[in-house]
Amino acid sequence: MTTTKPTYEELEQRCSVAEGQLAAIRAGQADAILGEHGLLVLRLAEAEEKARYIKNVLLTTRKVSHLIAQESEPEALIKAACAALTATDGYATAWIALYAPGTHEVTAVAAAGFELNDVVYQILQNQQNPPFCLARTQMHDLVILEDPATQCAGCPLAVHNNGRAALAHSLTFDNQRYGVLLVYTPLLFATDAEAQRLFAGLANELAFALHKMALEARRRATEQELKETLEALQTSELKLRTLFNLLPVGVSVVDEADRVQESNPALAKMLGLPRQEATAAADIPPQFLGADGSPLPPEEFPTNVAWREQRSIENVEVGVVTPGGETVWMNVCATPVAFADWRVLTTVSDITQRRQAEAEREALRAELLQVQKMESIGRLAGGVAHDFNNMLSVILGNTELALARVTQGEALWSDLQEIHKATQRSANLTRQLLAFARKQVIMPQVLDLNESIGHMLKMLQRLIGADIHLVCMPGTAVWPVNIDPTQIDQILVNLCLNARDAITGPGHIIIETANVVITAEHSPGYTDVRPGEYVQLIVRDDGCGMSAEVMANLFEPFFTTKEIGKGTGLGLATVYGIVRQNDGFIRVVSQPGKGATFYIYLPRHTAEVKAPPQEVPPTAVASGQETILLAEDEPAMLEILQTILEGQGYRVLPAASPATALQVGQEYAGELDLLITDVIMPEMNGRELAQNLLNRNTRLKVLFMSGYTADILTDDGALDDTIHFIQKPFSVSDLANKVRTVLGAQ
Repeated sequence: MTTTKPTYEELEQRCSVAEGQLAAIRAGQADAILGEHGLLVLRLAEAEEKARYIKNVLLTTRKVSHLIAQESEPEALIKAACAALTATDGYATAWIALYAPGTHEVTAVAAAGFELNDVVYQILQNQQNPPFCLARTQMHDLVILEDPATQCAGCPLAVHNNGRAALAHSLTFDNQRYGVLLVYTPLLFATDAEAQRLFAGLANELAFALHKMALEARRRATEQELKETLEALQTSELKLRTLFNLLPVGVSVVDEADRVQESNPALAKMLGLPRQEATAAADIPPQFLGADGSPLPPEEFPTNVAWREQRSIENVEVGVVTPGGETVWMNVCATPVAFADWRVLTTVSDITQRRQAEAEREALRAELLQVQKMESIGRLAGGVAHDFNNMLSVILGNTELALARVTQGEALWSDLQEIHKATQRSANLTRQLLAFARKQVIMPQVLDLNESIGHMLKMLQRLIGADIHLVCMPGTAVWPVNIDPTQIDQILVNLCLNARDAITGPGHIIIETANVVITAEHSPGYTDVRPGEYVQLIVRDDGCGMSAEVMANLFEPFFTTKEIGKGTGLGLATVYGIVRQNDGFIRVVSQPGKGATFYIYLPRHTAEVKAPPQEVPPTAVASGQETILLAEDEPAMLEILQTILEGQGYRVLPAASPATALQVGQEYAGELDLLITDVIMPEMNGRELAQNLLNRNTRLKVLFMSGYTADILTDDGALDDTIHFIQKPFSVSDLANKVRTVLGAQ
């Protein structure tokens, strides 16, 4: 059967009829046009189309459910969901927009079912928020647009949806709007209740999935925040613990029961404890000292005061006796705190060295004051001795001249003898004053200290008596010292006599010698000690000992604990002066009831020991006929000296001043053999006078005399073999023999 192809006009006519019929059907006239059978066929076709649509929507919903189980990120979910929604014939196109939490600001958009040249695609490409009738979905969960082209005339998408309806549903769960879902579907199904119910279920399922994702995101964020917070806390705790352990000050935290909850290594080190013991200590150490050194009750410790009075305690000096018996001085600050089992935070700084330095500084200050006082007294003693020795010389000279003119049996002879003895005792007293003042003229020799002590032992034993046992313990190979031998005798005699007076009944005095080396580390706090090599002389006794008050005044002149008439108080002052004059130093250790020990340090001399020349005492008073220029500013002294010398046969030219002596020396026509001059005179001292006369007469011999040199002859008061000197006061025979020695034997 051949079918003729219809012409254009026939097709156009058929379309017109079909369009008319379609319009009539849509207008409710399907039964008139199609008839009963045709209407039934139409209803069946619509039912089949709806069943197919519902099936596709269910299939789409199942796919979306699978996606929800697979995806974990909202943007990935909405992108995959849009693709699944448009993969069947259910929905032509689909949109999903997500809101920022708590706002209606679109943060993410996904779409499917559009061509590349669609307006929606262009809007997405330009990163703009597409108009989805969002305002309506913000007011109603479900929005149905049967004719978007007319209902959304202002929307740029409306013209692209001609003949299709739009379904929009807010993605809301638990009153939280996460976004909006929009699909475009055939108009036939947009108003169908079942289709709307399926669409709403799909939207709610997506909303629940977004809600779980938001909860999961918040959980992950919270976990991450907690993790970061924990790491920050751990880092902070590590830093704090490191600082706590590295702090140079001691730190402790105690509870209400005074138990140490925390402490750092610095505190354990201060207290001389292992770290574990310092941290686990059950109680605060019980032995405390106040700033003045007196015992401090534990309840007065700053930590306890801070807790009891609920206030901060700052900068309290406390001494703590460590388990090793050492006292550690600390500066303590305590502050109440309000942590769980923490009650008081205590910080401790070690100030032991600072206190020691302060104590040494005070000791140095006291020692300096003592030295200055002794120096002042020494200058006074030296000045007094100078004038006193002149007077004693006059008395001694006149007494000896008077004794020469009377016989031993006369009554006057006994009186003159008493005067002579008293004068000699007074001379010994002035010699002690000069020794203390370090102004006496000395003639040092290099000697072996052991040998010098050995020569003195018999005499010392007689001085101290038979009840006291004298023991000498000389050191081996003791270094030589450079000192006047008579000064060694003075030191031993004064120390042994002092020890004898301290011993009641039988006792012991021990003399020891040794070599010692003093370093800067071994002499802290002593201004008079210079590092170097010394010979140590020790004199110890087992007498009554001395108190701290006596020790403080031990070397002061005229200080004595003996009864009146049994001591001058110059013995130890003399020892002190001799030691200091020879660049040594002296230390004393004593306690009441435990005897006393004197340590004397004399500088080592590097020269060889030479035996001192033996002096042979003259058998008669020497005399001569030479010419002597006599310079002395004290008139009485000048007169007696002139009398003595002229009595020995010398020609004497007296001069009461240095100027007169220079004039006499210049005008005298004869030869001057000897100048005898006082050392201390106004206008010009004896050394300068001698130098002026020696410039004119190099053969002139010089004999100096003085009771107080004031270091004019030499810088240290020590004379060498080139200087001739006689110490005032002196006897007639001493002067005559000295003059003869200087001039030479006749």
